[in-house]
Formats: sequence, C-alpha cells, structure tokens
Amino acid sequence: MNRRRGPIGVLAANRWLRRRLAFHFVVLPVLYVVSVGPACWYTARPFDTSPMVPFPDEMLVYWPLGFAFSHGGPLATVPLDWWMKFGAPPNCNLALPDDPTGKSWTLTGSSEWTITESSD
Repeated sequence: MNRRRGPIGVLAANRWLRRRLAFHFVVLPVLYVVSVGPACWYTARPFDTSPMVPFPDEMLVYWPLGFAFSHGGPLATVPLDWWMKFGAPPNCNLALPDDPTGKSWTLTGSSEWTITESSD
C-alpha cells in the first residue's frame, strides 16, 4: 500500500534531509555572526585617522548585523560589540555598514557614532 506522506513525514524518515536543514538554518547563520569579529579586526582603523576614511566594500555583506547593531536593543548590541572589540587592536575604530548601499556606517571604538554620507 502506497501512502502519501506530508513534509513532516518525509523529514522524520530522512536523516540526510534533517542534517542538511540543520546545517543551512543553524550552522551557517552562526558562522555568519561569528565571522563578523575577524572581519572587523582585519579592517580596524587607528583612532588617529579620520573617521571619513572609507572602509572596505567587502564589509557590506555584514549590513544586516550593522543595522541590528545600530537600531537594536542591548540584547543585540552588547554581545556584538563585545565580539567586535574582542580581538581588535587597541585604540582603533571598527565599522559595520547600516544599509546595503554602504552610505551609512556605524563605528565603534572608545565611543560610538554613526556616519552618513550627505546627498550633495
């Protein structure tokens, strides 16, 4: 007798599919968040440079984290700020973009501020 199974039945019977879904929905997002620390450490700028020195465009992949960092509450901000500063060199600026265009960046270091390009 052939029974049709729904998505829950297929998921329950298929171990490979469960592992694949766990990898895509758990492991990859965790790796994304963890990778922001080394990316910030690598692109850190000393305090003595102007905050308007452009940060690398490669950091644009982290704009969702930058948006959460600048607009989120302490639940998102405090752990992310700690991780960004954990391996950073002393006396430096760390930056995350606030939007996908890269026109707005949130900087953190000894003090936080946001830089937005003017539309002149």
